[in-house]
Amino acid sequence: RLLLNNLSGVEACRNEAMRKREKWSKIPAFIVATVGGMEDQYNEEEEQSPYAELPLNAPHTIQQLEDYASSCASIQNLLLSLHSEGIASKWATGTIIRTHALRNLIGCKKDDMVV
Repeated sequence: RLLLNNLSGVEACRNEAMRKREKWSKIPAFIVATVGGMEDQYNEEEEQSPYAELPLNAPHTIQQLEDYASSCASIQNLLLSLHSEGIASKWATGTIIRTHALRNLIGCKKDDMVV
């Protein structure tokens, strides 16, 4: 979708974020899972648009990888539990999880990784 318009990367990302905001405003609840103790997820000293995509800093140590994997397993268990109660759910990620805008909205620390 972002590639189909002629906007710059930041403008296209902002427009996509606004489209998702409209769509997401109709969803009754969100759960955003994070795992701490990861590599710093962004450089605060760089001036960027709040909607610019931040680089992905994957787990680097065995402990970080285990923490991330156990977080993923916990999310899957939560989704299965919701399903057993007849509650629809969806695990979704995308560019938006690596933006200052979302990280600030949910109160992420510098070493928190959104799962």
